[in-house]
Amino acid sequence: MLYVNPQLRSIHSLLTWHSPPGRLPAWHNVDQEGAPELLVNQSYGLEPRFQLYRVANLQATGTHTRLEEITLTPLSLADNQSAIAYKNALFLAQRGLWSDAQIRLSQVKAQLAANWSVELEQQWQLVTLHGRFSAEQAQRDWSQPSQKLLALLLDGQWQAALTPLKEKKMGFPQAVLPLLKRDFSRVWPRLTATLQVNPNHKEARFWGALLLLAKENEAAALKWLADDAKSPLREEFKTLAQTVTAPPPSAVVGATRPTQEDASADVAIAATTAPLWTGLIAEATGLENLDPAAWQRPTNVAAWTLSPGQQWFTITLRSGYAQQQWQQPFTLPAELAEQPPEQLWQTLGLGNSATLQGINPTTGNPQTLAIMGAQWQGQRLTLLARGVATTQPLIAVTPGLWNNLTTVNSTGLASLLQSQPALGDRLLSTLQTHLGFDPTSLATTLQQQAAAVPPWATVRQVNLVDGNPPELVISLSPELLASQGLSAAGQQATELIMTAEGELLHSSVWSGAGSRLVGWVQSSSNQPVLVVMPGDRPQFLFWSPQNRRFQ
Repeated sequence: MLYVNPQLRSIHSLLTWHSPPGRLPAWHNVDQEGAPELLVNQSYGLEPRFQLYRVANLQATGTHTRLEEITLTPLSLADNQSAIAYKNALFLAQRGLWSDAQIRLSQVKAQLAANWSVELEQQWQLVTLHGRFSAEQAQRDWSQPSQKLLALLLDGQWQAALTPLKEKKMGFPQAVLPLLKRDFSRVWPRLTATLQVNPNHKEARFWGALLLLAKENEAAALKWLADDAKSPLREEFKTLAQTVTAPPPSAVVGATRPTQEDASADVAIAATTAPLWTGLIAEATGLENLDPAAWQRPTNVAAWTLSPGQQWFTITLRSGYAQQQWQQPFTLPAELAEQPPEQLWQTLGLGNSATLQGINPTTGNPQTLAIMGAQWQGQRLTLLARGVATTQPLIAVTPGLWNNLTTVNSTGLASLLQSQPALGDRLLSTLQTHLGFDPTSLATTLQQQAAAVPPWATVRQVNLVDGNPPELVISLSPELLASQGLSAAGQQATELIMTAEGELLHSSVWSGAGSRLVGWVQSSSNQPVLVVMPGDRPQFLFWSPQNRRFQ
């Protein structure tokens, strides 16, 4: 932000900032008084971050116009009772409990009525901006229980977050402890802030105990909750602790070690048990010399022979999908090494057919990889498979999860800009911020080259993350970049994934020069994994709901 003095012909820098792509600052008259305020939106993931600046000294002579940030520093209030409530509201806001702060500050506003000043109104508007954002995230229908719980906890909705645990809604109890371990540092300050203002908040106290259960143990949680061992609060929490520590049904596999006599019966039981993993991502590499003695194999497996045109593959597991999330890095419990291969196939979600889908990263052609054996080195498991011979490593995934861009119809970006101008403006703004395109020049060039073969810019609609409206995969040719005076990475197209609001979720620029999108793996709970090729080996980019990007 610059201040220009036309009389002195001078320019002075007043403010610099960084914002996410597609979120340019704007002028808003939040208090309906005087000059409008500058609003900078730096929100990221679930954390709202809005900055408001007011213009000061607009009419003063001899001084430069400057921007003053509207802060949450408490102002002096004459009414002592309102002053306490006002300071509590700002205290909660400063710790990220925006919805609670907004409610309390609105009550103070009603109490003060005519004594409500312009400065207080600006603070209220700043808190309201954050509160609306935080509440909207908490009210969303997230695809994963852990996402929903985190959004509720970060907004300080302790009771609403506790309800699905007590009702034992599918996936919610199992999501609690991993979530609290990972996001302890984000939730704990909010929780202690709530209890500082309201020490008797029962649901907040329960979440405090759950945080200590996740970080330490149940004894520490009970001690923090109440000193009296017979406290009703402690007894109620014990029931809650049993709910969140109980293993999910999918984790019950092979409760007893089978003997040689009843091994076949135990395998039959295992086949009806829900698999521990419902999705696998791996790399398949050709194996020239097979040593059968180095591999465990099922007793009923067909002869280890290859048909003409076939070869052996070693399968290196990169990630597994369990309990509604992808595990990375991928580790396996040591006890699985004791399972016979037939039972292990079920645990890995390979099913009775024991197959994976292999995808050629260059051509996109799929093939079936038949799993034949297993090899353990500590907790690392390598699988043996056979399939059609190829000179390239393959991407291997659980059948039914693979998605390829070639199966999605594309349209020209020029056509979209013309048919949906509002959407086009948002996309052009993101392209300008991220790649340096001039929006007017780019739009003109796309119209001029609308009939180019192959197209200079295409758009595909895919349901990746939120689904409504679908995300947009945009491909920009090297010719288009060159026409705008930008350098391209060889002959490889630049690929971007955006929301309909212009939010940038992925860019091939981030993955390195020449990176290209091969496809994606879509789990049952809408947690996609992008597969990109920055070189000869695939790279797997996992969706981060918190950071709102693939990484």
